[in-house]
Amino acid sequence: MSQTQQIIVAVLAHNLGSIILIGSLLFIQIAYLPAVSDVRSATAHMHLRLDGVALCLRWLWLGVLLIYGSGLWAVLALLDQSPWPVHVVWMTALSVLLLILLVIAQLGLLRPARLAMQRKRIRNARQLYGRLRAPLLAALVVDAAMLLGVSGAVLVS
Repeated sequence: MSQTQQIIVAVLAHNLGSIILIGSLLFIQIAYLPAVSDVRSATAHMHLRLDGVALCLRWLWLGVLLIYGSGLWAVLALLDQSPWPVHVVWMTALSVLLLILLVIAQLGLLRPARLAMQRKRIRNARQLYGRLRAPLLAALVVDAAMLLGVSGAVLVS
């Protein structure tokens, strides 16, 4: 496979990871959570919300693996130890920010919220869930910037 074909495969895998991330976040925000709001029982409502976000985070981690894997492959295998282009440095910084946001969402907020639900502390779970939406929305913005940045850099170069 030529270097050009390898770059194309890396960019496609990278964009697929971003699309999985954006798609998961948009699905949870636009389709799933509004549908769950019709549930009348507060306990069932919170269980469905937290289970939906947990499923969304599984897909998000798949997208992160695709982004990191293709990005590292492109940087290490294809750039031949030359200085990194500016967009690669920015994308690396954004991907670290995305990783931090997802770790905060997964470990810092979702896990304690699910534990609170298991202990029948719905008020605590509701508070943690309220805080959980901010990192997920920030992750959506960061991922959109990453997708536009990678696509734009490829189109320009």
